[in-house]
Amino acid sequence: MAWRVLLGDRTSLILTALQAAASIAIAVAMFVISGWIHHPGQESRLLLAVIITYLPSTLVATIIGVALCAAVSEAMDGGHLSLAQALLVPMRRFGQVLLWSLLATGVGLLLEQLVARLPLGGRLVTWLAGMAWSIGTLFVLPILALGGCDAPECVRQSAALVKQRWGEGVTGNLVIGAWAVLVAVPVGIVLGVADAASRRSHATMLLIVVGVLVLVGSVTWAATRVFSVALYRYATDADASGPFAEADLKQPFRKRRGR
Repeated sequence: MAWRVLLGDRTSLILTALQAAASIAIAVAMFVISGWIHHPGQESRLLLAVIITYLPSTLVATIIGVALCAAVSEAMDGGHLSLAQALLVPMRRFGQVLLWSLLATGVGLLLEQLVARLPLGGRLVTWLAGMAWSIGTLFVLPILALGGCDAPECVRQSAALVKQRWGEGVTGNLVIGAWAVLVAVPVGIVLGVADAASRRSHATMLLIVVGVLVLVGSVTWAATRVFSVALYRYATDADASGPFAEADLKQPFRKRRGR
């Protein structure tokens, strides 16, 4: 259903393409800054480059994400926003968008450092914390696009909506993510075989793999934004949106049994 909304709105497709292009550009910048292309194997410099580019990439994704949410919501009402009109939404709330990007960057870097430094048990706890953060902040971009508030208040409203409407556990986003895995894994295997059989440098093949994964990730990211807008509209208005049936929106989350 999310794919149908994306394919049916030209502005949403353009924004998805912009997100893919921006992600590829930032990934290339990351490898250039770290010098990894010419001197592969220097993980510490690559990690530093990731930290340097984390905020810009988050800010760009937030700007495009808020614009996409605005365009998707308008499309679900039968209307259409031009690209300029959609991008004007995050620009009018740039302070809020920047504040959320800073908060998301801080949490993201903290979780990544914990995963890198903790043993297996700690990594599992960190992964669960990251999943809880993702679920709790699912509605932040729709709230920024359709309502507007500062970052802490958006997080509070998003978490409250999830808890009030659906409880804990997630299925909807996992379905979208599963399609990404089904596409990315075979592509990764094919590219890996091609790397072994070709004379291309490992750095070149890595850039190709990163480019393919970014494209798949950008489409998945856009589909998740569509799903979150539909859920947000349903959570606040109790009204099924666009091609989504009420059953799809009423039970996108599963409550955990027992503890």
